[in-house]
Amino acid sequence: LNTSIVELNTSIVELYTSIVELNTSIIELNTSIVELNTSIVELNTSILNKSMVELNTSMVELNTSIVELNKSMVELNKSMVELNTSIVELNKSMVEVNTSIVELNTSIVELNTSKVELNTSIIELNTSMVELNTSMVELNTSMKLGIITDSEMRHLEFF
Repeated sequence: LNTSIVELNTSIVELYTSIVELNTSIIELNTSIVELNTSIVELNTSILNKSMVELNTSMVELNTSIVELNKSMVELNKSMVELNTSIVELNKSMVEVNTSIVELNTSIVELNTSKVELNTSIIELNTSMVELNTSMVELNTSMKLGIITDSEMRHLEFF
């Protein structure tokens, strides 16, 4: 998921770069159109040519349309930046979630290790209890029979 988010972020940055380049081109086009409009107005003033006045009007309308398009592109650019920011925040959250999952997994492994150690201790205790019980049965049997061997006496002294 993080890889997909990074790839999406890369695509958004590339789109953002393309939008900025398009905006720059539109601004340059606007500048050229304004210069052209200025020249046409000067020509219209000189020769009072009705066709040139109409062309100038069309160029002004085109310029206005391009300015509106430029505004729309700026708004789109802002939206893309906001989307990119949101994705970056989501990515940070995913990293935090992944970190928490790793920490939880580490805790579970530690708990499981502790359980294994506890189980091993219980098995060792049980083994000792069985050995003690066996010794007690042997001692009890010997005491009932009235026969206690040297090794049993040493074992009894140990207790």
